[in-house]
Amino acid sequence: MIPLFFRLRLATGVCSMTIGVMLILSGGRLAAATGPLAGAALQARLRERTSVLFDGNSLRDALYRLCENYRVAVLLDRRIDPDRPLRITLRNVSTVSALNGIAKESNASVAWVGSTAYFAPTEPAVSVRAVLTARESDVRSLPEKKSVKLRRVKTLAWSELSEPRKILEKIAEETSVTIENPDLIPHDLWAEAKLGQLDFVERATLIAHQFDLTFAITEEGDAIKLVPLPKDLKTAKETPAADGSPSAESQSTGAAAKIDASALAKKRFTLQVKEQPAGGVFKKLAEQIGLDLEMDQAAIEESGGSLSKRISFSVKNATVDQLFSTVAREAGLKFRRQGTKVVIEGK
Repeated sequence: MIPLFFRLRLATGVCSMTIGVMLILSGGRLAAATGPLAGAALQARLRERTSVLFDGNSLRDALYRLCENYRVAVLLDRRIDPDRPLRITLRNVSTVSALNGIAKESNASVAWVGSTAYFAPTEPAVSVRAVLTARESDVRSLPEKKSVKLRRVKTLAWSELSEPRKILEKIAEETSVTIENPDLIPHDLWAEAKLGQLDFVERATLIAHQFDLTFAITEEGDAIKLVPLPKDLKTAKETPAADGSPSAESQSTGAAAKIDASALAKKRFTLQVKEQPAGGVFKKLAEQIGLDLEMDQAAIEESGGSLSKRISFSVKNATVDQLFSTVAREAGLKFRRQGTKVVIEGK
């Protein structure tokens, strides 16, 4: 059966229909799709080289096909036209570069929320990080039992033609949270989706953020109240996300194109990260600045290091070398840069 599509629908790596001309060539063997990847497996997949050609395919279809082949969860914001024709050719690029290239061609940006690539207009893609940081801070201040429950990750999925209000209500119900004013979410119909592993704040934010809403959590953590996105968050410069997604004030989007070495030398970065996995921090920095990243996890572990070590640090007006050196030092690892390539090694 051919599914019905609506203009204000989300496109994810779950359902679509093939149109136009498309070619995807992978440098590695692709596993059968059994759900979105996460953690080290996702990092490895995003580094894989590929070549893509889309000639007249809809944005929805292009993202679906990449996600189907690479098991990368993608969410397309309701404010992005999913039927926009996409014409783009990318040769021998990483999977993450392919996603970034598609975003740029579609006047969108990518913000990584957990293991999900959130395609949105630039301003929402930037501000979602500040929102996540604020709400995760709220959760950490709750009673321990409730805080642990809200930080527990779970796959987010919904069926064809689902209403976002009901999706949010289900998210809340799964964590024994009530929503005081769900009617603030207007009626809409969204396409089927299956996203990655997300905690409560990430799941709820991916729904509410698309309507310029966030939420306040009660002191006991048993209820939330939807509220308009504060102006200072709506227009915020990029800040670290709750999953360790870093950012820099000098960046304008979460989907940086490949940067040249001379431009990189002029960049300065201000960043604060609290208790986030080092591997995720390295990955997000490289993605957003536009660098190639090489991390040999096996060699790092053999040296006694770990990419899963949680680190906290802050830098202000740092060069790219100072930024990566700080992350490496906190993680107990070594860093070296060769032009636009960053290599992370064990000590």
